Amino acid sequence: MISQPAPESPVFSTTAITRLASDAELIACTVSTADDHLAQMAFAHLYDRHSERVLRFLQERVRSSLAAEDLLQEVFLRVYRKLPSLASRDHFPGWLKGISRNCLLDHFRRRKRVRLLDDDVPAEDEVPGEHGLPARKILRRDLLRRVERALDQLPGSAARMIRLRYFEDWTLQEIAADFGCEPHQVKYRLRDARQRLRWLLREVWREYTS
Repeated sequence: MISQPAPESPVFSTTAITRLASDAELIACTVSTADDHLAQMAFAHLYDRHSERVLRFLQERVRSSLAAEDLLQEVFLRVYRKLPSLASRDHFPGWLKGISRNCLLDHFRRRKRVRLLDDDVPAEDEVPGEHGLPARKILRRDLLRRVERALDQLPGSAARMIRLRYFEDWTLQEIAADFGCEPHQVKYRLRDARQRLRWLLREVWREYTS
């Protein structure tokens, strides 16, 4: 049996990086080269290529431009840390979108806000008095708080799947890629998570449907 020669390690140079390199090539340079300057240059090109689109995505979902800028930096900090574990470098844009959504989810959770709130419902710290809000909005905010408390009682992966699917509108395929499993497995795990959540909220549903 004739042995095949081992593949050569990629060779990177300033000239190669400044050309229109693919995302996969820039990622390979960032994580594989021993030259810190070249690695930083490659990642800077990756940032320049995708940051404007990510920023637009964030600005459409947060009201503050400063918050969007901060989130942009958080996104690419996570990208830099996670690049070595990226399985398919040819699917970088979708992976980047997933990280952007994760950062948004964490942002809204930090502010105790979820995407199910109507845009015209103020955050809790912006409400001067409960009596000034329509009863329907008061009930909705109360229900969402109780749903959040119930989610916190689920295992971490189950709660995360629920939030990604129903609060952030992720597809089964996107969730599967994030968890490193198959879409049909996500479907079964979501069904189990919904059943657990329904049990935790059984008294709440009775109260709101009575």
